[in-house]
Order: sequence, then structure tokens, then C-alpha cells
Amino acid sequence: MGFQRYQREELRVVVPSDRDIALGNTPNVEEQSLYGIDLRGGGKREYHPVKEPQNTQTQQGFTRILKDVIREVLSVLK
Repeated sequence: MGFQRYQREELRVVVPSDRDIALGNTPNVEEQSLYGIDLRGGGKREYHPVKEPQNTQTQQGFTRILKDVIREVLSVLK
């Protein structure tokens, strides 16, 4: 019964709260403390910018979903 109101997760972004992060450069964090998962559109795309600091698609994908998450949170707070 409790799952009837469960909202499906579409985006997840994990960022460490105690560090500055330089996207586009090698982030100063551990691999597992910075990632993004995009489940929109039925697929699953994972972005791990620490694992692939030179991969521009990974960096841009992570930045894109980070912006989307922030935009969604701000729209709920309005």
C-alpha cells in the first residue's frame, strides 16, 4: 500500500558537501562521492566525472543533469 504514492526516481546527483569541485578538471574528490544517474526516457545513463576527467561527454552530461536537478528542486520550492 505504501508504494502507491512512491515517485519513481529519474535523476540522482551525488556531490560531496565538504569540498569544492572543479568540473572540467580533475575533481578533488573520491570516485564514489561524485556521480550522476539519468533514468529519464527509459534508459540509464551514468556519469562519473572523476573516473573520466578528460572525457568531455561525461563532464558535460554530468553538468547537464546537475543543472536539471537544481532546476527541479528550485521549481518545487517556489
